[in-house]
Amino acid sequence: MHLLGYRLEHVDVSALGGPADTVLAVHVLERQDASGQPVLVWDAGASYSPADWPRSLGIPSDLVHPSAFAIDHDGDYVVSLQAIDEIVNVDAETGQARWRLGGARSDFTILDDPLSGFRGQHGVQVLKNGNLLFLDNRRGALPSSARAVEYALDTRQMTARLVWEFRPSPAVASPIMGSVQRLANGNTVIGLAVPGRVMEVDPSGRVVSDATLVMGGGAPTQFYRAIRIASLYAHQTP
Repeated sequence: MHLLGYRLEHVDVSALGGPADTVLAVHVLERQDASGQPVLVWDAGASYSPADWPRSLGIPSDLVHPSAFAIDHDGDYVVSLQAIDEIVNVDAETGQARWRLGGARSDFTILDDPLSGFRGQHGVQVLKNGNLLFLDNRRGALPSSARAVEYALDTRQMTARLVWEFRPSPAVASPIMGSVQRLANGNTVIGLAVPGRVMEVDPSGRVVSDATLVMGGGAPTQFYRAIRIASLYAHQTP
């Protein structure tokens, strides 16, 4: 079993223009055995500090804000740290960082990306080919236009090459939350959470479907993730 949890700590962030005493959520990723005992605990507080925050976005309430994690083909953890614009690969046996992508301490050179990287990402997925697929929320960017991105990582040359992206046209702002899902047919489901938009696009970027979730009064409904499933109900024969 895997759990994401946090503890609250009093932290002095006056050096960054914040208060001398503020409370931050410091997250941990914990793997438990069948009896519920922890066998691995990855503690963000041991590796990160407020100095890792992007300077233009004020004082967050979380130290790193892990918005998602996935398990790669080696069994290690790929954790999306939204507050610091970073994705980290954590060794599942030692709890040590194997590499960092994005943010202030990235180990990679980003190639073929016209935007030179990502901001405030969500929904990281490890694809069958080992590439990373996620929603680049573009938090804090001007203009704020969310996009789905896929990067191919070369951990020998330490490069991250953008091999696919989709940007809605006209642009859609969704600075927080959201998700991506690669389907078996190669299409991608994109959850643009703040405006309540769910899109499906094919590999060429052609929009297959585009819907907005609305409340009873017609206002868009925000969500955290959008996942396509075959049915809520098991198939039943008469």
